[in-house]
Formats: sequence, C-alpha cells, structure tokens
Amino acid sequence: MSSEGTSVPDLLRRFAPAPHVCNLFVDDAYVRLETNDPSIVTAMRSAAANSSNENGKAPYFWKLIRDDEAPCSEREITILSSGALNTLLLGAGTTIVIDRQQREVLGFIAPDVSARELVTLLLPLITKLSREPHPAIESAISR
Repeated sequence: MSSEGTSVPDLLRRFAPAPHVCNLFVDDAYVRLETNDPSIVTAMRSAAANSSNENGKAPYFWKLIRDDEAPCSEREITILSSGALNTLLLGAGTTIVIDRQQREVLGFIAPDVSARELVTLLLPLITKLSREPHPAIESAISR
C-alpha cells in the first residue's frame, strides 16, 4: 500500500521508501538497516562490522528515514519509556522508537542531524535501549 494510491496523505511517512539496505553487527547484535539516506548506511558501516548473520539469531530490524521536512531545533535528548517501548527524541525533529520485544527500531531523522552525529551520539543510546529496560523503569518496578 502506498500513499499515492489513496486520497489520504501519509503524514507519518509510514510508507516512505527505504531503498538503501545493509546488514551489519552493532555491538554484538545483528541488524538489518533500511534507510532512504545513503550517508546513514555509509556512517553505520564505518561504525559497525559488515557481515552476514552467521549465528542464526533473529535480526534487529532498523528503519531510519531522513525527514527533510522535520523541524530543526536544539539538541536536547529526551527518553520516554513504557514497557518494551522506548522513544528517543533529539530536539523536536528526530524521533526514534525502539521496540525491544519486536526487535525493531523506527526512526525519523531531522535534516540538521548528520549521519556522523547519528552514529556517535544516537547509536550508543539506541543499542543500549534496545537491550535493556530504561533505568527509570527498573527503579519504578523495584519500589
């Protein structure tokens, strides 16, 4: 299904094409990355090992969409958590949702966030949040 075939606009960019695909290891997790921005693939390949899934584990599926219409703003990082979902916000224009249970990451990257900044600033947070519950959740559960 595509937004061109309907009269309803796809404002959430759910059907944004992501023709640039690579498989790589991020830390020790096998990730299939799909994106519409080739610079993200290049930056991810330089920060991670490019390989096939030799261990047979289910891959993480990451879809990172460069949203050229997203607002550019400050660089404050906010993390929202609920159950198996974490939402990572960088300013008002970058939103990344991490679903630990489904092993999926869906992100919309603002135009002012470079691929290098994505890899150096956000990649460590994404990998951490994809593996373990957020500390705020752990402390709330232990009370």
